[in-house]
Formats: sequence, structure tokens, C-alpha cells
Amino acid sequence: MTNKKPRILLVDDEVAITRALERILRLEYQVTSCNNPEEAIEQLCSHAYAVIVSDMRMPKMDGATLLTQATALKPDTVRILLTGHSDLNDTIRAVNEGHIFSYISKPWDNEQLKLTLRNAADSYQMKQRLNQLNVKLIEQNELLQEANQNLEGKVVKRTCALQHSNEKLIKAAQKQRNLFQSLLDMVNAIINDRVHNESGHNKRVAFQSRLLAESLQLDKAQCTRIYLAALMADLGKVAISDELIQQSEQQLDSAQFHTYQQHVVKGAQLLSTLQNLEPVAQIIKHQNEHYYGGGFPGKLKKKDIPIGSRIILIAKDYDRLLLGLKHNKKLSPVEAQHHLTQQSNHLYDPELVKAFILILKELPTMDTNGFDYAVTSNLLSVGTVLAQDIHNENGSLFLTKGSLMNEQLLQSVKNYENKHNHRFTFYIY
Repeated sequence: MTNKKPRILLVDDEVAITRALERILRLEYQVTSCNNPEEAIEQLCSHAYAVIVSDMRMPKMDGATLLTQATALKPDTVRILLTGHSDLNDTIRAVNEGHIFSYISKPWDNEQLKLTLRNAADSYQMKQRLNQLNVKLIEQNELLQEANQNLEGKVVKRTCALQHSNEKLIKAAQKQRNLFQSLLDMVNAIINDRVHNESGHNKRVAFQSRLLAESLQLDKAQCTRIYLAALMADLGKVAISDELIQQSEQQLDSAQFHTYQQHVVKGAQLLSTLQNLEPVAQIIKHQNEHYYGGGFPGKLKKKDIPIGSRIILIAKDYDRLLLGLKHNKKLSPVEAQHHLTQQSNHLYDPELVKAFILILKELPTMDTNGFDYAVTSNLLSVGTVLAQDIHNENGSLFLTKGSLMNEQLLQSVKNYENKHNHRFTFYIY
């Protein structure tokens, strides 16, 4: 059984353009062409499309406006602009302000066109598979709940000789479920209600903290607690103002910084109400202790600081340095690692810093299980997928999230960095 071809909607007021695109794409896609935006909107209302490709300059309605309406009608459909060189500024603005996957310049390169369309179709199909998996997960959870209810009913009917053993198993399973349910609840609260973490900061810190803990051969339970603590390290920020969250640490005055520091204590207090998470709460509470003893809140020194807290401080500060959340500017991975090394024995455990930097060097060779990480351009290669949009030093979009690096893009990056003496930091999978 073969998979159905993805459906693509082409919109251009020039018939010659849509016919040319049809000839290129018809072998791989089910192609529908429209020569005015109104007809395209009717098609979107009555059919599902993986991708819509629209010309930028058309009578009555331009492509950016059409794609904005397409977002409301079919939000999962991937949107691409077809533009001439004279439209480039309008196109970049449309990509920055709207929800447009990419753009294709006229005249186009056939292979680059096919690659862009393939990436767009893959993105759509991935969304559809995720939706299907979510439905299946709900069904499986319902089956699991039903199975648990049946199991509890059977346990009640067991003989007296087996009752004690069965009750212990139920309690252990319930304790494990409660632990992970608490984690899910807290993570959802952080992501949805307060921190506005769109950069993946907490997930990267949690992933890299767990890698460091595992490299130190800590036991599995300890590695799990460190991972959970890193994932929920910013929980206490629900209690502080937007003004403090949105500034880098160097921009805060002494009173603001004192208030900002309190988030670790507040986060620990919230978690301490859940008995299973008390050890995690202690790691969160002491995540800002300094190795030499001048940190917050307990001014603990060296080995008196929980090892999980020492690990998280290193991973957290490294990522904050890259994002520009600690200082007033974003540092490159090399600069951030240099900062960690300089502050060893002062802020950070020197042995842990050495181990952490070794892990960062090994990340490109690891299976990162979907977690992104930062690299400089010299570590990019053909086939690398970008996990975040890349902007130049002026804040303009340079490369979009999901771009698949090829020889042409790698050379463009190299040329730009050399010409403008600017070094990008890339987040990749």
C-alpha cells in the first residue's frame, strides 16, 4: 500500500507560472492551481492541503494577506510566499510578522524549490502524525485507567495470603504515578502560566544537567531528581514581576536583584508541599549557591552545596550566557565556556566545569533525543536542522527554524560572518 501524495495549492495570477510549477511538482504532489486569491480561499474552505504557495504581488489581494487568511482557515497548512527580488523587503517583513514557513524567489532553482516544498510537506505530515499520536495517547490513557480499575477490583478479591503483597505493589505504582503527574503539572504551569520560555531554555538545562550527572556515574534516582529540579528550576518566578523576568541580571539594581533571587526559595517552598518532591526542592533552593561561599540563600561552600545544585548552576548559567539573559549581550559558545572556566573555584565547582565542557564537545556525536543545543558555524554540516530562527546583528531574520543546511546555505553563513565580522550561535538538533 503506497502513501497518498501530499496536496499542494498554488496561487499566482500568471497562468504561465502556475503551469510551470505544476510540471515540476506533479510527480511528487497532488497539485491544485488557482489564478486569483478568491478561488484559493474557496479551495481552502472545501479541501485540506499540506502546503499553499502564493505569489506576493497579485491584484486585489497580495500573497501575505492571503496567507494570513489561510492561517485562520487551515492553521496546519504550511504557508510559503513566491516573490520577485523587488519584493524581498516586504517578504522578510511578512515572514517576521506572520506565520509563513519560508519564501521562494523568482526565478527559482528547481532543486531548491523541491527541497523547500519537501521540507514544508514533511512539516505538515509531522503535525498530522502528532495529532494522531495525541488521540492515540488519550485512548491508551483511558484503557490504562480502565485496566487500573479492573486491577484494583481483582486485588480486593485476592486471598488474605496475597493481600499484603498486592497492597505494597499498588502503593509503589501509585507513588510513581504521583511523582510523574506532579512533574507534568509543574512543567505545564511553568510553560503555560508564567515564564514565557519560547527558547527551550529549561529543557536544554535539564537535558545537559542529566548528561553531566550521568557522566559522573551518579545513581539513576539522583540523576532523575537533578533532571526534574533543572526542568522546574524557574518555578518560583511565578511570584515575581514581569519587569524582573524580562531583564538580564546585569540590568537589575541591588534591590531588584535581591527580589529576583528569592525565586529559588519560593520555588522550593512550592515543591516542598509535595512529599515526593522534597529532595528536588532542596536542589532548586540551593541552585544559586556559589562554590566559594558567597551565594544565595545559605552561603554554602563547596561540597556542602548539593551536587545537583552545583550541576544546575553550571548548565543554567551557560545557557543564559548564550541567550543574553545573564549579561547585557549574547555570548558565543566559546565565550560562555571561557566564562565558566574563569569563574571556576569562585562561582562554580572546577571539576564539574571541566566535565561539562567535555560533554559540550561530545554533543554533536550524541543522540540528543530531540533536545536542541548550541554550536558555532564551524560545527554545522550538510543535513543539520536548525531548531530556532537565526537573526543577524540587526535583528533581521537570516535563517528560519527547521531549515535543512546544504552546501549553499553553509557558504552563505560563512560569507556573511566573514564580511560582517559577526559570529552566529546556532541551535540545532
